[in-house]
Amino acid sequence: MEFLGRQRELGTLRTQYDSPRPVRIRVTGPPGVGKTALLARSLQGLPHLHLTCPPLPDPDIRSELHRLIRGTGPEGGDGEVEGTRPGLPDPVPTWRGLIRTLRRRVARQDRAWVLVLDDAHRLTEARSAVEEALGDGDAPGPPLHLVLAGRRPGLPKVGPVEAAKPDAEDPMPPLELALGPLPFRAVQHRLPGREPEERLRAYGIFGGWPAHIAATDARMTPITALRRTLLDPDAPLAHRGLALLERALQTPARYAALLKVLSRGEAGWGDLHAGVRDLTSSGQVAPYVARLEAMGWVEVRRSLDAEPRSRSRRYRILDPFLAFWFRFVLPRLARLGQVDGEALLEEILPELDDHMDHVFPAVGRQFMEHDVMEFLAANARACGSLWGDGYEMPVAGILATGVPFYGSTHWSESPRTAFLRRLDEGIRETRYGFGRELRLRVLVARAPFPRELERAAASRQDTLLVGPRELAGEA
Repeated sequence: MEFLGRQRELGTLRTQYDSPRPVRIRVTGPPGVGKTALLARSLQGLPHLHLTCPPLPDPDIRSELHRLIRGTGPEGGDGEVEGTRPGLPDPVPTWRGLIRTLRRRVARQDRAWVLVLDDAHRLTEARSAVEEALGDGDAPGPPLHLVLAGRRPGLPKVGPVEAAKPDAEDPMPPLELALGPLPFRAVQHRLPGREPEERLRAYGIFGGWPAHIAATDARMTPITALRRTLLDPDAPLAHRGLALLERALQTPARYAALLKVLSRGEAGWGDLHAGVRDLTSSGQVAPYVARLEAMGWVEVRRSLDAEPRSRSRRYRILDPFLAFWFRFVLPRLARLGQVDGEALLEEILPELDDHMDHVFPAVGRQFMEHDVMEFLAANARACGSLWGDGYEMPVAGILATGVPFYGSTHWSESPRTAFLRRLDEGIRETRYGFGRELRLRVLVARAPFPRELERAAASRQDTLLVGPRELAGEA
C-alpha cells in the first residue's frame, strides 16, 4: 500500500527506535488505515524482523517466527532456539523461548533490532503467553524493541520491561499509536479532481483511509470515481463497508443500524436508541457504541465548554467513507449489479451536498489543528466544537499562542456577512475563552467569499476566511 501522510507518527516511531533502552509499542487502527505501510516505512534502514501473523492457530504463528529467527534474524543460521523440544520432528518453541533467543542474539550485535508482530490481534489464543514473554527482563547490550500492530480491541497488552539489572534505570513506558483517518491535506493530492473543491468532495466520499483512496483514480472527476468504485457491478468498494463490519463482528446487524443513523451526521443518545428498533432501553445501546468507538469507527464528542460531568454528548462516524457507504450504498446494496450505476448515481447526487455539510466541519477542525500556522504562525493546542442554548460553532479551540477561536463551516450555503454576526452572537453566549483580549473568528466555506465579506473581515482584523485553496495548501 502507498505510504500517505503519517509524518508525525513516522517521526515518533523513529525516535523510539533510537532509544538505548528497549521500547514497547502498540500500533492500532482499523484494516486499511495504513498500519503496515507506516511500519514498513519506519523500519527502512534498520535491522528488524517483521512477521505478519497468519490466521492460524498459535503453534503455526510461533513456527513462522521460529523460521524467521533461524533464517533472517540476527546471526541467522540454524542455531538452536531456546524453548524447543529436542527429538520432535517439527519442534515449536514457546513464546518465551522465541523472545529470549532474539534478545540474546541482539545483545551480541552492535545495533538495536526491532521485532514487529503485525496483525497481532490474531494471537487471541496465546495473548497471555505473549504478554508474559514480553514482560521478561531484557538482556544487556543493544535493545530489542517490540512492536505489536493490529486491530483494537484484541491486541495483547504491552507493559514496561523489567530491568535486566536491579540497579538499572526504569524502562521507558509503553507507547500506543492509534491510527485514524488521515486529514484532507495529507491525502488530497491522491484524490480524484483537479480543483480543491472537487478534491474536498472526493474526500467526503472516499475519506482518509489509504486502502480506499488507493482504489480511486486521481485523473477522474469525483462523480465518475464514485460510480466506478462504488456503484458499478464490479466496483472494488461496493461491499467494503459490510465486509469491514463482518470481519470485525460476528453479528453486525445492530452495529450497522447505529452506523446508518450516524451516517446522516452527528447524533445524540436518543437518536441512536431510536435507530436500533429491537432494543427496548437506551442503556442497551451502550455496549454497541463502546465497541464501535474501540474499533476506531465512531467518536464521542463533548462541547468544549461542557461541565466535567455533563452528559451532553454527540456521536459521529470518524471516516467520511464509512458515513457515505452506510448512508448511500447500504440501502442500495441489493440493487447493485441489477440497476445501472448511472441510475443509482442520479438517486444519490441530490443528497450529496447534505452529506458534505456533515463532513465539512471536521475538515475545518483539521485545518485549525495542523495547517493554520501558515496564516497565524500557530496551530491549535485544543480544538473541537461549541454548542449550547443559542450557539452552535462546529470549529472552536485555543491556539498555541493562547488566542481562542470560534468558527463556522458552510458547504451548501454561500458565504454572507451575516455569518460574522451569527458568530459574534454565539461568542457572547458561551463562556469559553471569556476574558481573553483577542478572540478570533473563523469562516470556512466552499464558495468564494464576496467582496463585502472580505472587506468586513479586513476591517476587524480578528477574522480568518478559509476557502478550498487554503484547505488544500494552495493559497
